Amino acid sequence: MIVILKAEGLVGTGHCNVITYHILRRQSQMNAEAPMRKTPPITPSRPVSRTRGLVTASAAALLLAGTPVLAEPPSVVTDITPVHSLVSQVMAGVAEPILLVPPGDSPHGFALRPSQARTLSEADIVIWAGEANTVWLAEALATLAPDARSLPMIEVEGTVLRKLDGGHDHAEDEGGDHAEDHEDADHEDHHEDHASGDHDNGDHAAHDDHDHDHDGHDGHDHAPGSVDPHVWLDPENARVWLPVIADTLAQADPDNAGTYRTNADQAAAELDTLIAHVRETLDGAQGGFVTFHDAYGYFLDRFGMAHGESLSPSDATDPGPARLAALRDEIADEGIECLFTEPQFNPRRAQTLANDLDLRQGVLDPLGVDLTPGPTLYPQLIQGIADSLAVCLK
Repeated sequence: MIVILKAEGLVGTGHCNVITYHILRRQSQMNAEAPMRKTPPITPSRPVSRTRGLVTASAAALLLAGTPVLAEPPSVVTDITPVHSLVSQVMAGVAEPILLVPPGDSPHGFALRPSQARTLSEADIVIWAGEANTVWLAEALATLAPDARSLPMIEVEGTVLRKLDGGHDHAEDEGGDHAEDHEDADHEDHHEDHASGDHDNGDHAAHDDHDHDHDGHDGHDHAPGSVDPHVWLDPENARVWLPVIADTLAQADPDNAGTYRTNADQAAAELDTLIAHVRETLDGAQGGFVTFHDAYGYFLDRFGMAHGESLSPSDATDPGPARLAALRDEIADEGIECLFTEPQFNPRRAQTLANDLDLRQGVLDPLGVDLTPGPTLYPQLIQGIADSLAVCLK
């Protein structure tokens, strides 16, 4: 429009107000004629204040600093259900340990599947019964998990050991019959030391540097005179192990150390109740019996019961004709009235023998095949053995 005005020669200084008037009027008319349009919001071209950005970042840093970042609990692998149960009790509220040998499988001669081998290779801590029971795991640890912390229960100081000929031995402690010598005062002293945090973890090292000799598996033939591997069937051994399990976990996971130790103390107290109840259950149970394999010596020693005969040795190999013939004579001579099978093994021969000799039959389970793995399995296992003995022998 200014161009038009200039063409008409109206741009002299005397006509400035007139020009301005015509421009404003025409602009007003154009605005009235144009359709209504939304004006886009104005975006500031200058950047956001740098100071404001620093304040926001500082506030976020302070929030993160005030929130503790907890380390992930260690990956803990166990071999058999009784050990898994004890570790589960100690780890309650933190994490769950992994079980290698599923319920129903015998640990004798067990073979790892590829998925189980992978699980073992990823373990931070391996807590297991010991090489006397699972030789294959000792070999697997050396090849699959050489850096994992290894804690074999059978090697924990204070563990009561027995030999398959009925004798006794003790891990790191030769001499002393512990079958009936765990007095209440001793337990109280142990609990007081544990509660005060006075633990010498050096004595409970998890045998990271333990040297296993696998050539011929010396000492693991389950022959008379060798160590009975079924150490978990003495609940006093479980009592010894609980604080050691807690200390091992606490070293690897200090953030949850208090929980581990509190759980171990509680589990030990519950063992007192369990042991008292088992003694009450077995009161009046007496007489000879036959078990499927020689696995119950620890339990029988702990509760003052006579040892019975067994169809199979400690490694649960199938009894041959000669052993069955000899056992028939022993049953007749000793007046045995009860025979116990096990759910992990084929009961055919045992049942045939029981039917031929008119023996009462029961089931003893050293691993808890029909129980749900977890914290409650161990007390149910021990009480279940007592119940089966009492039913058949009373």
